[in-house]
Amino acid sequence: MGAILGCDPTRVDTTAAFTLGTESDHPDTLNFPGTKLRYVKAVTAFALGDSLKLKTDETFEPNALVPTAAIQEPIVGIAHVAIGAGSFGWMTRHGRVASAKAAASTAAGARLGSSATAGTLATLTQADSNFTSNDYFELLAYAQSPIIALDANDSNGANIEVYIGQG
Repeated sequence: MGAILGCDPTRVDTTAAFTLGTESDHPDTLNFPGTKLRYVKAVTAFALGDSLKLKTDETFEPNALVPTAAIQEPIVGIAHVAIGAGSFGWMTRHGRVASAKAAASTAAGARLGSSATAGTLATLTQADSNFTSNDYFELLAYAQSPIIALDANDSNGANIEVYIGQG
């Protein structure tokens, strides 16, 4: 694919500078090899590291996003920077993310999914499942967008590095 001229993952636009849904390789191929970005609209404000889901009743769906806010929500990407409501910017849909919000005491190597805390990833557990088999829920999470913690954080919680696989 290659990086699109003008693609800056830290850029925030008040009017769309690219067609919504435009995809690009991350311009920093040394630190983010194979990472794919998508240009989107923030329906509500995103914070740095928020996990994001589709806002399905929005005109610009599927490129209009909001932070996740409940367990078992399909995650479509993670925000690189804070983006104000109604503004536009790039989010990671596949590859390395240097700073993603994660629940306290997340272990490196943990498989992550949405949590009840806005924009925050949490380790997948049996308690998150409405099914009798945790394997089924984990398979469902992987099919949507597998996310693996590359770092650990402490009991105070902190943003961590993650990898988003392709679902």
